Amino acid sequence: MKGSIFFKLLGILIITGILVNFFVYAGVRFFVNATPIKRDMFENFSSENLNKYTAEIGFPPNKEKMESIADKTESDIRIESNGKIWQTSTDLPSLDEVEDHQKQGRMEREKRRAFVESQGKDLGTGSPDGGFGGPPPGGPDFGPGGPPDFGKGPPQKRMPFLYDFFGKGPPPQAIIITKEGTRYGFFLPDRRNFAGKYQRLLFPTLFLVTFLIASAFFAIRFILLPLQTLMKGVEAVAEGDLEHRVLVKGGDEFAALGNSFNRMVERIKETMEAKERLLIDVSHELQSPLARMKLAIELMQEDKAKQRLKLNLKDIEAMVAEILESARLDSSTGSLQIQKSDLSHIIKEFLYVYEAMGSPVFLESSSPSLIAEIDPSRFIIVLRNLIENALKHADAVEKRVDLKVFDQGDSIRIEVKDNGKGIETDEVSKLFEPFYRIDKSRNRQTGGYGLGLSLCKRIIDAHNGSIGIDSGSSGTTVWFLLPKKNKGSSV
Repeated sequence: MKGSIFFKLLGILIITGILVNFFVYAGVRFFVNATPIKRDMFENFSSENLNKYTAEIGFPPNKEKMESIADKTESDIRIESNGKIWQTSTDLPSLDEVEDHQKQGRMEREKRRAFVESQGKDLGTGSPDGGFGGPPPGGPDFGPGGPPDFGKGPPQKRMPFLYDFFGKGPPPQAIIITKEGTRYGFFLPDRRNFAGKYQRLLFPTLFLVTFLIASAFFAIRFILLPLQTLMKGVEAVAEGDLEHRVLVKGGDEFAALGNSFNRMVERIKETMEAKERLLIDVSHELQSPLARMKLAIELMQEDKAKQRLKLNLKDIEAMVAEILESARLDSSTGSLQIQKSDLSHIIKEFLYVYEAMGSPVFLESSSPSLIAEIDPSRFIIVLRNLIENALKHADAVEKRVDLKVFDQGDSIRIEVKDNGKGIETDEVSKLFEPFYRIDKSRNRQTGGYGLGLSLCKRIIDAHNGSIGIDSGSSGTTVWFLLPKKNKGSSV
């Protein structure tokens, strides 16, 4: 697939790994090879040159000469005499410490030589520990005193990383010459401040690795940006926005997923519209048969069968009316007829019917007059549906429904509360869905067809208001807010 996400991420990981290894390797090579062991260094440390260096330095030592010779030979110099010290570097060990280490190294070599000879092996010309045993053939003459002791010491691991970082390493290799009670120490360059080089390498390496990882992170995040866009689209569709489409760019897997998502939403929208059209068409077609049935039932003799037929016919008419009312809200000719109305007056007139029937509906209002811009006929539909639902779900023994009206400044809050057993929390959020019923058996004694609350929500939304449900063990409260100033209906 063009521009595959898998290969993009794989490429970022490979490039990051190569760069990290390259910079670490280059840094190690640079710092470790800054003072390499050179075979021609023995020319600098021959007995003739050492005598010349000590003569040039003199006593008391000439500091400038010391610095010059140290730079020339790539070494450090330390001079000790009668408790006084002169040195070209502040971190050099004492010459006693170096001699002790060299003595220990000689003892170790003698032990190994004796062990190897006892095994009948040829040592050759190298040192037993694999280190450098002396100058190459034809090298400089160190005089009658023999070559100076380079103090190889006990064997050390190659590049002791943790040891050099966090511990103190052995003394550097050095040549020590004594003249007239003054000792001159020439520290060889192969291990000079080796741990310090590692420490200097640490921070640049960490910085480069951090920079590369951060770059890889932002590169991956940039590649995954379409996933965030897709997630927002999924959330929008989950909230019911079937008009939402994600912007598709490129030709990778995310682009293919975005196209599939858009096609899926389009199919869902078409299916929902087809279902709504079918319901509306069926409802329209039912009106004529219902009218004929109603006429036929009126001509029947009064008995229980007639009463049951009239009750069932009334339920069908209510369902058809709710379906058609929802359809009218979607049409251009069925928009809200907004006008200034006194909600307290409308509610009191509406409740006369329930008072006459002896229904236990009780009104509590915070003001005798509450003016708001509403569609009165749709407002009555909401009240009727909520009160009928509350009466069906109120306690069967002590049935009671409370209707409360509050003035909240810019809006009016209306609550309809029953004293039933309440609704499960996971069911509450689904009650505004069309045709949703808590009772899956759809028993007519426990509710209607699941269209009432859905229609109420559509009407309240069209008024730019809000509606919700609070339920507990003491009953269920359905509340809605209507703005006093309606800035235009929103269907």
